[in-house]
Amino acid sequence: MKKFTFGFLATMLVMMTTTLWAQTVVGTLSRAGLQPYAVTVYETGNKIFVADNATGNLYFYDGATNVELGFVFVGTDVFYMVVDEASGKLYAASRGAQKIAVVNAATGAFITYLAETYSIVRSVCDQF
Repeated sequence: MKKFTFGFLATMLVMMTTTLWAQTVVGTLSRAGLQPYAVTVYETGNKIFVADNATGNLYFYDGATNVELGFVFVGTDVFYMVVDEASGKLYAASRGAQKIAVVNAATGAFITYLAETYSIVRSVCDQF
């Protein structure tokens, strides 16, 4: 078993901190009354998705201009979202709906709710 020295760990910490601090704000997304809780990016389609805790809507924005393109209802209290770049699908876990919504990331259209999966995702997320 390899042991890591304090010097190695300190170097890794500095590298991670440098990466975090090197990020630049390139714009802002705003909407009256928006209560953002989860955010994800669809890199292939250059879109930003923001889950609004107040309405249960998932708002999507153009990644180049930050202009709002539309919204779709997925359920309130979305606590986790991820985009599968290969399939172009966005998955949003909603506490309010107790379901996982599937959305077409390219168009923003609601596809379906996954059956019997919310409790699994919830138990995994509770570990973090």
